[in-house]
Amino acid sequence: MQKDLPAFTYVENDADLAEVCSKLSNEEWLCFDTEFVGEKRYLTLLCLIQLSSTKGHYIIDPIAIDDISPFLALIQNPDILKITHAGENDFRLLYQNYGILPSNIFDTQLASAFVGYKYPVAFSKLLEAELGVNLSKGYTVTDWESRPINKKLIEYALNDVIFLRELTDQLISKLDDLGRSEWVKEEMKKMEQKEAYAKNVYAEVFKNSKVRSLRKKEQVFFLRITKWRHDQAKAKNYSKEMILSSTNMNHLVRAIHSGKEALKRNRRLNDGFVNKYADTFIDMYEQPASDEERELLNSIPRTTKDNSQEDLVLEMLNLLIKYKCVEEQMAPSIVLPRSYIKHIKSSGEIPDEIINGWRGEYLGESLLNWIKNKDGIDVSFEPDKLELRPRVKKEE
Repeated sequence: MQKDLPAFTYVENDADLAEVCSKLSNEEWLCFDTEFVGEKRYLTLLCLIQLSSTKGHYIIDPIAIDDISPFLALIQNPDILKITHAGENDFRLLYQNYGILPSNIFDTQLASAFVGYKYPVAFSKLLEAELGVNLSKGYTVTDWESRPINKKLIEYALNDVIFLRELTDQLISKLDDLGRSEWVKEEMKKMEQKEAYAKNVYAEVFKNSKVRSLRKKEQVFFLRITKWRHDQAKAKNYSKEMILSSTNMNHLVRAIHSGKEALKRNRRLNDGFVNKYADTFIDMYEQPASDEERELLNSIPRTTKDNSQEDLVLEMLNLLIKYKCVEEQMAPSIVLPRSYIKHIKSSGEIPDEIINGWRGEYLGESLLNWIKNKDGIDVSFEPDKLELRPRVKKEE
């Protein structure tokens, strides 16, 4: 069913915002969402803020308002429960644009992973399954910066918050029945830490699978061109891709050792761009590595020896965990994200988050021991069974 849109207050000046936020400052909970535009920008533009509480529903226009600090104070207030769906994106925007961290949050997308839903699950699917509410999602990508905002867009934006309280109550009841409320609180605490949102300028260097095959000088240049692109984007408030595409950055890194003329002859690189910056890039390339750069390069995960058998054992353990999750109404991707699997394969180390905290409690001693000792496991295929068992050491 589709519920009628309730009355709401449109807030578009500083005085009204201060008054609304003062009224909401004593609330026990607050449902919250934002609409924003991030394309072609370094800093994402906050275009709309939606709030829902016992005192009413509100649409806040941050483009028209000079000072949104009263709203930011609500997000930071530890006495108010902030209810969101996929709130990590909203909190990241607020951290990167205003330097604030949320306090006391409940995220319905994250919570749903602990009661049997796939992670991440779309808000519309979760609402339909839990409350029987059908929402149109036709405005997921729209020009939220444009003014005035039409009625359909406001309806869409409000629908993202007006059902959150009821949905939260439903999920909390299920979490309590399954005994997983504390696990969810533990996981949500991570969304209150700056590590969840801080930008790593060199992240794409560490993620690039080909960086290890580069010569040392090219690796150093990769670090420098990455930082240069970031600084240019920040200064101009452009996206990094508008400054230099990732594809062309890879071509530049590969060609730089051949010198300026080679850059000019490279048909993949824009002539005007090369003419403007070639000398800068050559100088970057020729400068000796600093201690900080050498330390950064040393922190890039090393490729471990190729061991297909150990990788297959790890994948089998992952499948066992997925089976356990399906049987016990848990989202496998929240228990053992693919990033953890990649980390184990590349470094051989088990992330602390698997061993300790709620994941260790959920997996149990047996599965944890298999993961910790994956390098010493043999797989035995029998006619009527498959066994994982400790590898027997051969006598010398």
